[in-house]
Amino acid sequence: MSNFQDKDFGVKWYTDSDGLPQNSVKQIFKDSYGFTWLLTQNGLVRYDGRNFKVFNSKNTNIYSNKMMYAHRNIAGDSIAVYNEFGEALLISRRKAFPLENPSQKYIKTFASTPGIYTPDSIAGLPKKYIIPVAGNMYFSVEGDTVNFHTGYLTQKLSVYFPDHTPGYFFALNNRLYHLTETGHYTAITAEGINENELAIPDDDGYITGCFYNPITQQTFVHTRQNLYILQIQDTSLSFKKLLTGFDFGAENSIISAYYDQNLDIIYLGSATRGLGIIKKYPFRSVNTRDTERVQYALANYGPNKILTASGALIRTDQLSGQKPDIPWDNDKQNLIVDTRGYIWTKKHRTLFRFSKDSTNRDFQKWTFPYPIEQISAGRNNRIWIATDSENDEKHNSGSYLYYMDPLFDAPQNLRKVSFGIQYILQTTDNMLWLGSLNGLYKLDLIHEKLDQIRGLDDKQITSLHASISGEIWITTSTQGIFLYKDGTLTSFPPDTRGYMLSSHCIVEDDQGYLWITTGKGLFQASKKKMIDYASGKMKQVYYHFYDKNSGFLSNEFMGGCQPCGIQLQDGHIALPSLNGIVIFDPKKVKPELPNGTIYVDEVRTADNDLAIHQDTLTLKRNFGRVHIELVSPYYDNPYNLNMEFKLEDENVKNWEHIEDGQTITFSQLPPGQHTLVIRKMNSFYSYYIHKRIVLVVPPYFWETDWFLILVCLAAPIIIFYSIKLRIKYVRYKNILLKKKIIESTRHLRNTIRTLRITKDKLKQQTAIQEKLIASISHDIRSPLRFMVDTGEYLYANYDTGNKKMIREGIRSMYTASVKIHEFISEILDYSKARMYEGEGNTPAEDYDLQHLIGEKISLFAEIANSQRTRIYNYVPYHFTTSVNKHLLSIIIHNILDNAVKNTQNGKITIYAFVSESRLRIVIEDTGRGIPQKELQYYQSLLKPDAAPPVSLDTPSKSLGIKIIMDLLIILNGKIEIKSTLNRGTRITLSFPVETNS
Repeated sequence: MSNFQDKDFGVKWYTDSDGLPQNSVKQIFKDSYGFTWLLTQNGLVRYDGRNFKVFNSKNTNIYSNKMMYAHRNIAGDSIAVYNEFGEALLISRRKAFPLENPSQKYIKTFASTPGIYTPDSIAGLPKKYIIPVAGNMYFSVEGDTVNFHTGYLTQKLSVYFPDHTPGYFFALNNRLYHLTETGHYTAITAEGINENELAIPDDDGYITGCFYNPITQQTFVHTRQNLYILQIQDTSLSFKKLLTGFDFGAENSIISAYYDQNLDIIYLGSATRGLGIIKKYPFRSVNTRDTERVQYALANYGPNKILTASGALIRTDQLSGQKPDIPWDNDKQNLIVDTRGYIWTKKHRTLFRFSKDSTNRDFQKWTFPYPIEQISAGRNNRIWIATDSENDEKHNSGSYLYYMDPLFDAPQNLRKVSFGIQYILQTTDNMLWLGSLNGLYKLDLIHEKLDQIRGLDDKQITSLHASISGEIWITTSTQGIFLYKDGTLTSFPPDTRGYMLSSHCIVEDDQGYLWITTGKGLFQASKKKMIDYASGKMKQVYYHFYDKNSGFLSNEFMGGCQPCGIQLQDGHIALPSLNGIVIFDPKKVKPELPNGTIYVDEVRTADNDLAIHQDTLTLKRNFGRVHIELVSPYYDNPYNLNMEFKLEDENVKNWEHIEDGQTITFSQLPPGQHTLVIRKMNSFYSYYIHKRIVLVVPPYFWETDWFLILVCLAAPIIIFYSIKLRIKYVRYKNILLKKKIIESTRHLRNTIRTLRITKDKLKQQTAIQEKLIASISHDIRSPLRFMVDTGEYLYANYDTGNKKMIREGIRSMYTASVKIHEFISEILDYSKARMYEGEGNTPAEDYDLQHLIGEKISLFAEIANSQRTRIYNYVPYHFTTSVNKHLLSIIIHNILDNAVKNTQNGKITIYAFVSESRLRIVIEDTGRGIPQKELQYYQSLLKPDAAPPVSLDTPSKSLGIKIIMDLLIILNGKIEIKSTLNRGTRITLSFPVETNS
């Protein structure tokens, strides 16, 4: 007995947990745009196949959310929906708007279920109730009289109807019917009353319910397990069965229904369970008793029979399965039924062949040296066998390729290959294709030439398919699908989520479609369009996706086996899955394609909702972020509804996928018009449906052309007054400059006077210094001369042995040495005191070099100004150093003084930088420069080991450089002098210290 799905349909319930405002659905219908509308007791609901949008008192101005019935306007596509107080919402252009003055007069005696009166639940007939038809037409029943109306209050005719038998009233083709539970019905027309019988199937018993849908003009009746739709044939009513095996009892409490004939979808409204959507399964999954649910290799076993690797036999006409009593034990990875009826399979190193003549109980077997990896049916009943070349589970050592022909009763070793064979396909008598872990190979059987197909290196081949010899379809484990045709390899784009990157198998049907299995579901693609893509005629390919909602028990199809999918002689296709064999007839699979129109449903910013007019949306300049809600009715798998967008005028080449399929979000856009293009692929023809929206972002006033014109007009006036103000400012600055020159002159005079006083003091100090030096020379020379004479005397009289005389001589020399030592110590102490005068021997500290240079410049600023010389301090701000501040100050003072003296009507520049871990201070002037003879003398002083080549007439000229040299020795510094006569001098000081800047 079979253990397959017991129903050919699936039901999915939607409740308040899925977006419904309430779980009682009283009426269901579709509008002309393809949206499904639901009437509930907490609002009107629009359903697009994925989302529910509610219209109630929160977003309209109606008072009550309890919707009662809907009424279609015959003149247009608008539908009016009334609540319990007679307030109306108008469904028009995909939205619901409140009607201020409803034109339809609301009759409170209208039945609670729209257009349906059930006397089973209400005792007796009401005094008056109505059955709407179409447009403004309706029937009214009052007592035992039926009236037919056109217009709101105009009665057209009256028909006497005395039968009060419990039953159901409904209208078809503008004709009123009354139906009883036994199938007896009465047709009420202007001509009179006609009675007839509906033939209820014996297994149904009697009618248990009736649903009349006045908007769609559909009437449904149901028994306890089956649902029918009523149709008119000639002048009689007939049944059409829509659903079998559904419980219409109290568990589901169905109160409304709608049948979408185009999509073959049944909508059921429940009083307690919400909305139920019923779809027929195009696919069926079959399991057989005593076999595993995980299925692998399959084989044809007759026109409508499938043989599985686990030994089950399944019929497609009955979807029943049985397991024959066949004594086989295999690995389920390979299965062959050849044209003679032999069944081939394998396990480890053994190949089995079961004989059909013995009802597959007798078999032969052959044992190979190494494990068998693949067996495949070739041409002319040849069987191909691939084994490992070693006992290597990783298949890295290569494979042996064998074959068995009907003429031979033993395997023939053809050759060894250097790769592990994963799939074998023979397309002609001379050509064999071998799939491996690292690519695809073709083997010329006549010349035994083996070639690897370029472009598939390092790609694991999972299966091969060829409908014609020169066309090889290839699936890989991680890189998707390829086509090798006429020597050209084409890689196909993957699906949106990349499921097809890991494809297992390709099966071709008779309608021109390829069915591709993956670990996430099943894909359908047009073979012709894929070939057009390979030839460059198409730029994209449409793949239609199926999952468990289409009837599978598992989304995971099995690969790694051969065959991994088959087509039977009757056209059915069978595919192994993780839970049973998936069987379907491609001719009966009618996919719903996403070819609906794309609509802009809502546009909102952080501030408010925006209206869109004729696909044009105007935004504020500083709109911040805008959300554009898209909607396109689609009632199949949402995976097939893939929308993309881009801004056409932004030179963006790549399309961006809309993640949730309905919302596009933008941040700030520059002013101007922007064209937003939205597209979705609509069918197997691989064409796109486009939607264009113009986004208008108005500029600020200063971004407009008017502002630019005003600026151009105002520019001459602004320039005129700017020049006038500038002249006035220059005159003012000239006055200030004159005052500053007068002040500077006064300061200069004071400075000259101070310098004269300083000069006199320096002369005095110099005279004192010269006398001091003369005194020092005398004081040192005299003791030294005495020591020399005493030593000579002692040396000459040492042999006399006069100890007293020797002792007195030595004491005299000691006394003279002490005096010299004390004198030298005093000189050194004096020198140190002079050298560090004012420092107090404090340790070196960082200080701002730019500030020090500034102080020195200020000393010479007035003198330099008097000589029309400018001194520039280009030392960076906060440029610090720890070189002895006072000694460096003396050096810079000397150099700057010399530069000022020798520069007339020029400039002096001072800058500093760090290079090669040394502080470098550069002082440049544009003065007279140093004569060549004098420059050579100074440069000789920088080389103490070399004798000066030139001597100056006045040694005082070298005093400054000697002072600088002495101080540089103390500071471990260096000096470099470069000068050009009448062009200037450049002096560079360098010190081995760290600086911070």
